[in-house]
Amino acid sequence: ADNTFGAGGYLCQPIKWGANVVLHAATKWIGGHGNSMGGVAIDGGNFDWGNGRYPLISEPSEGYHGFNFWENCGDQAFAVRARCEVLRDTGACQSPFNSFLLLQGLETLSLRVQRSVDNALEMAQWLEKHPKIESVNYPGLKSSPFHDLAKKYLTNGFGGVLTFRVK
Repeated sequence: ADNTFGAGGYLCQPIKWGANVVLHAATKWIGGHGNSMGGVAIDGGNFDWGNGRYPLISEPSEGYHGFNFWENCGDQAFAVRARCEVLRDTGACQSPFNSFLLLQGLETLSLRVQRSVDNALEMAQWLEKHPKIESVNYPGLKSSPFHDLAKKYLTNGFGGVLTFRVK
């Protein structure tokens, strides 16, 4: 599940709702300043990677001396393989300074996201009443067809992104 708009788990936590792997774009909400590129992959540990459909995880790995990630790591096989093989093969390694910058952003994530959420709701409500606006798409509006789902799946607000159509 791509949880980019879930704000690093502050608004939405897909694993609680059955997702197996969650991806976050750290640049957007976690860092919050656009000064470092990064991402986060979270393995929920709740998927049977040995079901025969994922041979890169369930079969012995030639590139890792015949190691079988599923047999040796069980429900954490995806995360371990990503770390051992994918990161090794792609060379992905964040610099210490970029890690520092992302951690600085993480310290204020709840404050930044909550302000964004509050402002988005207020703006959506204002736009919905504006005579030159045809429609507003924001799950925090009671008029949204997704409002009930948003109340169920989102915590701490309805997100900081909205769209609208001008008449």
